[in-house]
Amino acid sequence: MPSGNFGSDFYRDPIYFYGSGQIASRFDLSEKDTVYGYQAYFSNLSQAMSDIAFAAYTISGQPSPTIQGSVIYRKRGVDDFRKEPFYNQYVTYLLPMPLILNKGSYYIAIAILGEEGLLLGGNASKMGLVTTLYDSTNYNGHKGEYGISGRSILLANCMKRLAESDFYGTNHQYWLNDSRFAFEPTKGNGQWLDFTPNTGNPAYAHLDHGGRIFFPDSSYYLTFTRAALFQW
Repeated sequence: MPSGNFGSDFYRDPIYFYGSGQIASRFDLSEKDTVYGYQAYFSNLSQAMSDIAFAAYTISGQPSPTIQGSVIYRKRGVDDFRKEPFYNQYVTYLLPMPLILNKGSYYIAIAILGEEGLLLGGNASKMGLVTTLYDSTNYNGHKGEYGISGRSILLANCMKRLAESDFYGTNHQYWLNDSRFAFEPTKGNGQWLDFTPNTGNPAYAHLDHGGRIFFPDSSYYLTFTRAALFQW
C-alpha cells in the first residue's frame, strides 16, 4: 500500500507507512454466478514480482470474513495462463476450484504482502470528485483534520446512488457516493476504510480538501475538486 498522506498532504486518519495492505472492489450479482479467478492491472512503474494475495469477501457494511475457497497467493504480474510477468495490461489468476456465489453483493480484494507499493492501474474517467460542503477547520493547522467534516461527491453517476429524506413533510432525493472501493492499511487488521466516504476526506486524493492548485511562486487558488491531477 502507498504510505503516509495518500497523494495530497491531508487525510482524516493517522499516517500509515509502507506495509502489507489490501484494496477491495465491490461487485453486485443479480443472480447466482460462478467466479473462476481474478484479474488485476499492474503498472510497469514497478516490475517487481512481489508476493500478493486475492480473496473474496461477503459484505456487512464493509468487507467481512473471507469466503471459503476464495483465497489464493501469487506473484505480482505473473499470469497463470502465460506463466510470465506482464505489466500495463490485465493479468489473470485462476482459482483451484470455481467459486459459486449466490445473488448479493461481494468484495474482491487484492493484497500486497510485503512493504512495497501495489501500483494498480485504474480508470481515470471515473475519478472526478467535487467538494460540495467545504470545511475550513484547521486549514493551516493539523493536516489530518483539514476537511474532516467536509463532503465531496463523485461526478460519475454510475459511482453514486440516490437517497431520500423527509424535510418538513416534503420528500427530497439527493446523491450519495456508492461505496464500491475500500482499503485495509494492514492486511488482516479489520480496519477497512471507504475510499470515498460521504463525510470526510477520500483516500489517495491528488488534491487537498480545498483542491489547492499551486503556482511556481507558491501562490495558489482553490478549485474545490479532489481528483484532478495538475502539473505546473
